[in-house]
Amino acid sequence: MKRGVSQKKIVFSLFILAAFILIIIALKSFLTAIFSGLILAYLFYPVFDKIKRKAKNETFSALVTIAISLIVIILPFALLSSILAAESVSLYDQVQETDLISGLKDYMANKGFSSESFFEDINIQSSLQDLIKNSVLYLTKSIRSVLGFLSNFILNLFVVFIVMFFAMLDKGKFIEFIESFFPFSKKNRERLKDRCTSIVKTVVYGIGLVAVIQGTLGAIGFYIFGLEGAALWGLVMGLCSIVPILGTALVWVPAGIYLLVTKSVAAGIGLLAYGAIIISYSDNISRMKLFSSFGKIHPLVTLFGILMGVPYFGILGFILGPLLLALFVILLHIFHKEYFV
Repeated sequence: MKRGVSQKKIVFSLFILAAFILIIIALKSFLTAIFSGLILAYLFYPVFDKIKRKAKNETFSALVTIAISLIVIILPFALLSSILAAESVSLYDQVQETDLISGLKDYMANKGFSSESFFEDINIQSSLQDLIKNSVLYLTKSIRSVLGFLSNFILNLFVVFIVMFFAMLDKGKFIEFIESFFPFSKKNRERLKDRCTSIVKTVVYGIGLVAVIQGTLGAIGFYIFGLEGAALWGLVMGLCSIVPILGTALVWVPAGIYLLVTKSVAAGIGLLAYGAIIISYSDNISRMKLFSSFGKIHPLVTLFGILMGVPYFGILGFILGPLLLALFVILLHIFHKEYFV
């Protein structure tokens, strides 16, 4: 009898899993909007809670909170996206017209190095030019897809706010509903809840704030030293700050070398010094302060999370990828404790 019940549970569980997968496939084009709404609900829940205590009306409080989020995040985000789109087009046009190899030859000649045999023996001119052009083209396409919702902006924005609205109103019920599906003891459920809360804070606040700080400092430095597309490259550097080990150096080192070759020695050295001193120091300080408060994520989880998240969520995958993978690792850890220890 028990065996029959067990088999029914297995069949029903498989049916639920299949239905869940079909729902995910059906909502694929809205996943970025859904996750964005959940993240915004998490970020602005303290604001919602304070307004609710004074207004004594949950619906009104949620609507006011959404209006605040629109002013604080959505409008600046939309403005930034238009600036980035314009800069990406301008930058691509400039790269099309720039002869980087000629500049590099002139630079080497001025320093007393013979470059002709080097460039003749190794045919890198076309490959380097293609690499740069393809990189900027990929970045341009990513900006359009990432900023999330340019094709159906109004519909996606509506989904973001609907998800945010109900996530704030039904936070407690939603968490209880999700918890009820985990086949763990009460102790391990609480442990899972605490670890998930910690990891969400680490990714959303810790990694997110570090990216904002580094991206802002990068954009300022690029603007000061005359690099075209300062805001665009600031965004790229903010995203690269999430990448383990190399981080922001993936952007400011090549940018400094580019200025050395194509602009002036002073601008190139200035940007390299700015990156080595200001950006690197601020990166270390901000990580130390923020991660001491929120906790850390293993670098491999971050790296593989980015590789997994970016193809599906665009630029938001830099945050969502590590977040989802870290939550999966925590779930495996709790599962192991429940059934194998």
